Amino acid sequence: DAMDCCSVQVFLKKCAASGLLENVLSFAAPLDIMQAAAVDTCWAELLLSDDVWGPLCQSLWKDKIHVKDYVGERCFRAFWDSVVEGRRTAITPEELCAFRWWSRMKAGAGDAWTLEDPWWQGKEADIRYYHADFTTSSSRRGPGRWRFVPSCNNEVMPEGNLLRHSRGGMEFPTHHTARTSRWGWVIQNCWSISASFPLPLKGIDPELEDDGPICSRVTVETCWAEAQCFNMGLPLPHQEHGEEGDIPELQPVTLPDGRRVLAPRAIARFLLERGLIDSEDESEAASMDHLLDGADRPGFAGSEPETVDDLGDGEG
Repeated sequence: DAMDCCSVQVFLKKCAASGLLENVLSFAAPLDIMQAAAVDTCWAELLLSDDVWGPLCQSLWKDKIHVKDYVGERCFRAFWDSVVEGRRTAITPEELCAFRWWSRMKAGAGDAWTLEDPWWQGKEADIRYYHADFTTSSSRRGPGRWRFVPSCNNEVMPEGNLLRHSRGGMEFPTHHTARTSRWGWVIQNCWSISASFPLPLKGIDPELEDDGPICSRVTVETCWAEAQCFNMGLPLPHQEHGEEGDIPELQPVTLPDGRRVLAPRAIARFLLERGLIDSEDESEAASMDHLLDGADRPGFAGSEPETVDDLGDGEG
């Protein structure tokens, strides 16, 4: 009744004033406090107060990378809103363009890429910027483009979960967004990973290593179809058709049955290296030799691949 509620309220306030309640609640999980607050209005008034949830917010946010401004919002609402926000994986264009992104290759990209990657050499990772005009700029890779795509591996995702990078008219396997345990943003495909915060040096943070819980979600195995399309020079799903100068170059080749065809450069290289086609004149031979040096196309290291799987290590 009202008398009992008043007595309970007085008792709880005395406990709060003495610090006893704070000590008790320090052993309780936030969800347990919410459940206790549902007992009655007396408990709710005290247990949902900013005095209780303010310290909980400070404890929760102290090591988080990205926390929104919750000024003016009651602390218990700010606490739970931030938990939901910290798990959101669909990034907005505004967020994408607001951050600097530290990028590195994954080991699966191959030695040709990791050997020249600063992060793998014990240095700070490269930095990439996204711009509102759907372009990107990078400290080492130069300009590129970005856009959202609706699906990957036949799985449709909300806008902001999947990004497609391109450079020089070449599109790379889809990048997936994720959040770290500290609410940082991560964008990765099977061969590279970028973060909205400085990537720790190799060996410092297991969560962000190649065999950690984040990188292991997106690998060549999970992105096999797109990786194979890229390796073979075939269009990726949702391929964007650029201007004439952005179309990947085709190479004229003569097949063993005598037919002359135009093949994507990756396929031409694959056939040439295995002796399945011959160059018929000096100009074509020079063009094909240029393919072999790997200088023109990200993803080919110059060493002879053993399988089709080894044909590309695109950075994107």
